[in-house]
Formats: sequence, C-alpha cells, structure tokens
Amino acid sequence: SIHWIMKRNSVKVCVRTRPTQYFAQDNIYIDEEHSTIQINTGALGSDGPGLLNNKQSNFKFKFDHVFHNTSQAAVYDLHARDTVQSVVDGINGAIMTYGQIGSGKTFIMMVDAHTEESPLEPSINYLTTSILELNLISK
Repeated sequence: SIHWIMKRNSVKVCVRTRPTQYFAQDNIYIDEEHSTIQINTGALGSDGPGLLNNKQSNFKFKFDHVFHNTSQAAVYDLHARDTVQSVVDGINGAIMTYGQIGSGKTFIMMVDAHTEESPLEPSINYLTTSILELNLISK
C-alpha cells in the first residue's frame, strides 16, 4: 500500500547513546519505551541575591527510536534494513551518523566489539544476494 511505502521511506531520527562507564544518570533520563531523552542541566536557584533564574533547566526530546546499550544487529534490524531494502527496490537511501569526534562512528561501522563482525556485513550479503537474484530473473 502507498501508506507503507511512504512510511518506510520517510526520514527517521534515531539516537544511539554511547555506553560509558560514567553515565550521567542524574542529569540524563533515557526512556527507550517512549523514545525520549530528558536532560536536566541543573540550572536551579537564582543568579544572586534578589535575582530570579528563570532559565529552562529541563529539556525533553522525542525521536523515532532511542537505542541505549543496544547491539549493532538490533540497530540494523530495526532501521537500517528498511533503507537497504529501499536501495534494492531502486529507491535512494542514506544512513547518516553524527557525533562527537572520537565517539566511535567510524569504528562501529567497521567492527562490532561483541561479535567482531562488521554491521555492514548483513547489508552487503543482502545486496549481493538480491543482485544475483535479479540477474537470474532477468535472464
């Protein structure tokens, strides 16, 4: 149906938090179930005697999906697989990453630390199989 095609091909914004030993759990609340991240900057109180600080101290962000302590395979299965399928179907697709320098964007695209496999491997295998099938069909 056209609804499924439009939904499958829309822009999705997903967040994968970087696991860290010193996670700021007192300032950042990650709600995977509702795909939200809430940040408390701790800017409470006043700026001095007789002055009121009315700066916003809590921020809540909503995403299509929030991944926290999630494997490469889960990220691929939930979101990247649809993009790869779109490419096979002849529709342009892109997966973009953004993050701090040295946060592991390139590294995680090359090797999953837990399985020592590339997260690109399922995509490459699927594309190769699809191309071979298309060649057999067209002959």
